[in-house]
Formats: sequence, structure tokens, C-alpha cells
Amino acid sequence: MMEAKGPRKLCFERDALQNKEQSVSEFVSAVRVTAPLSTLREDLQVHLDEISDEIVDQIQGNFSSFMSLGEAVSDVDQLTDEVLEPLENLREEIEVILVSFESDIEQLLKILDKRSQYASKRNLLELCLRISELVYKCERLLKEVEACDGQSDERFRILERTAAVSSQLDFCLAKVDRNSKYVVALTPRLEKLKTHVREQLEQWLKEALNADKDLLLRALSAIAIAGIISAAEDLFQSEVVRPFVATKLKMSVCSSLAEERMGNNAESVTTADILESAEILIVDFVREKCNPVTSLCDSEERLRSFDFVNKAIWPEIESGIESNLTVFSPGIADVFHKSFMGATRIFSLMENLCSTAEKLETLQRHKQTVKFWRRWSLPVYFQLRFQEVTNAFEDTLKSTPSLAVSSTSLKGADTEEETTAVRILSPDLYRLQATKALVSALRKCWDDDVFLQPLTHKFLKLSLQLLAR
Repeated sequence: MMEAKGPRKLCFERDALQNKEQSVSEFVSAVRVTAPLSTLREDLQVHLDEISDEIVDQIQGNFSSFMSLGEAVSDVDQLTDEVLEPLENLREEIEVILVSFESDIEQLLKILDKRSQYASKRNLLELCLRISELVYKCERLLKEVEACDGQSDERFRILERTAAVSSQLDFCLAKVDRNSKYVVALTPRLEKLKTHVREQLEQWLKEALNADKDLLLRALSAIAIAGIISAAEDLFQSEVVRPFVATKLKMSVCSSLAEERMGNNAESVTTADILESAEILIVDFVREKCNPVTSLCDSEERLRSFDFVNKAIWPEIESGIESNLTVFSPGIADVFHKSFMGATRIFSLMENLCSTAEKLETLQRHKQTVKFWRRWSLPVYFQLRFQEVTNAFEDTLKSTPSLAVSSTSLKGADTEEETTAVRILSPDLYRLQATKALVSALRKCWDDDVFLQPLTHKFLKLSLQLLAR
């Protein structure tokens, strides 16, 4: 048996032919150094035969692999056919299970829904029973209140319990449908009960307004618990503020008070004096009747929901000033200025009663506040002052320029600092009549008896116009 021989040794390296960048001439030149052309030709033929044999072997091997792949594919198809039927059966079984699960889930959801309905009905029934208990308890407490002595501490304690029960009743009623048959049937009884509770607590508040601070605190706390804060504010307005406005904020009363204050000058009483008298009455009323209530509400966190200023005090006082006192006429500038400053002080008094920024903002944006300030004809007042200032200034400019008599002293300046501050605006400092008139006009624009803060922009513009003139 012959041994297999390896590849024949050639006169050139087989890898040299793999270089794509090498040229034929360079290859031949390199080989001729070691072998003649005949040997090169023979070796090239041998190498070609080797490559051909290798290609044939590769093709045969690939063909065998291809044939084996075909057999494998045939086996896979057969295996797929064998597995397909069990898988179809499994899918059908799974679908049956899913249908069964869906049916079970649907039944379970129905059961849970029924349980939820039963639980809701049970809660509603318990809530209705609780409402019935609270109604009965509240009615019983009201009967005990009526049986007690009017000023006894026992009566006040029962009223506090009644307010707490009433609050619980409101809480329970908020959880039920007001259109339900039970609530509809109970509505007349509930309305009567609520009215009775409100009347009893309002009566307690009336008594507490004339009593000590502790009793007032207890009454207001009970009202806050019962949730009838607006009723307490309305009661304070009707029982305290309105009688004051009806009896004190009258033209005749304020005029008489102004005449008493004026004494020998009673015949020269103006609407500004009348409003100033009204201001005195309002200040006394607020100090005696309003401050005890508002200060108590401000000091107690549980009473912060009360807003007597915006709901009771200011609306009634503003309405009384607007309806009973004719103080808004701008006919006489000095009188109008004095009246407006009095109104400003009255409103500042109301602002001081507001303990929180929220209440203060509510007061400033109150519809009656807006209405009140609109009643003051500020444009007409400014026009009157404009004519006063400009007419005197223009008359001076039209006259023949002359020197004014200078003064060596500055009135109203008591110290060196004050003298320095007012020197530039002192008419006595200047010699020309025109300059003196200009300084006087500027001083008049910003004089305390002329200037009004809402007209700041107009007086500033007038001052600049005077300087430009």
C-alpha cells in the first residue's frame, strides 16, 4: 500500500499568488532567479491542478451537506406534523379552560358586586339608624334646655351638647342621598329641629353679648360647632349693628352732636363736621360693642371662621352713612377734603378690626367698599383744586414782574434740620413774585388740607406742569 504524499514543493511560495497587489512581471522576475521558465511553467501547472482538485473536493463536500440538509428538513417536517396534532389538542383544552375561567370570574364578580351592594345597604341602614338616634337625642336635649332655668350653667352645658349632636347629624346627613325616601320622609322633622337648634343658640348668643367674656366664648364656640356661623353674623348685624345705625347714624343726631361740639359756631356746621360726629359715634360703638367680639374671635383658633367685620359691621355702617348722611357732595373743596379724610379714618378703623390678610383683602374688595369709594367725586374735587392753584399762579404771571418783600424768618421751622428741609419750598426765600407764586402753588398741591392720596398721580402731574410753565 502506497503512502499518501504531501503537496509537491514548488519553485515559488503558494502564498505569493494570494497577493492581489503583486504584478505578473514582478512575480516571474523574482522566480527566475532560482528556477528556469520551464520549471516555473511545470510548477504553475501542478499548482493549478491542486487548486482544481481542491475546488472539486469542496463542491462535493457542500453537495453532501446539502443532501443531508434536505433529509434533515424532511425529518423536521415529519416531526412538525407529528407535534401539530397534540398542540392543537392542547390549544383546544386551554380555550376550554379560559372559557371556564371567564365564567368563574364573571360569577365571582357578580358575587362581589352583590356583597358590595349588601355592604352599602348595610352601611346606609346603619347610617339611617344613626341619624334617627341623633334626631331623637337632639330633640330630647332641646326639651331639657326648655326645662332649664334661663341663665343656669346647666342650660348652657346642654346647649353645648346640642350643638355637638347637631354637628354629628349634619355629618351623617352629608353621607346619604337627600332624595332617598327615608331622608325625604324625615325632612320636615329635620327642618323643624334645625330651626329650633338655631333659635336656641341665637338666644344664647344674645344673652352672651351682654354677659362676660367666658360665656360669649362658649356661645360662639357652640355656634361654630353647630355650623351656623352665618346665622350668628346675621344676628349680630340685626341685633347690635343695625340698631346703632338706625338710632345714631342719623342726620339729626349727628348734626346735633356737631352743633354741641362747635359751641358758638353751631351755625357754621358743615357736612364734614357731621361726618366727624358720626366718626366719633362709630369709634365709641366699635370699642364698646364690636371689639369684644372681634378680639375674642381673633384670639381663639376655633373662632377664626367668624368674619363679623365683612358680614355684619362694615356693610351696615356703610349703608347707614350712604343712606342717612349727605356727605359726598364736592361743592366746597375744603369741606369735601375734610369729609373724605373722615371717611378714610372710618374705613381704617374697619381695617384694624381685620386680624388676617384674607379678611383685610375681603374688606378691601367688598362690593360695598367699592360702592362707597365710588360715591366720592374725586375728579370734581381735583378740578376745583386745579382751578384754585392755577388761577392764582397765572394771575401772578400775567402781572408786571416785581420783587417781593423777603422775610428773614421761616415760619413753622423750629429746628435747624427743619429749616434746611423746608427752605427750598419757602416762598419767603425768593424775591420774584413769579417764583414766589410757583413755590406757593407747589406747596398748596401737597398741603395736608388739599392733598388726597388717591389723587397722588394728578397732583404730581400738576406740579410738573407748574414747573414747566
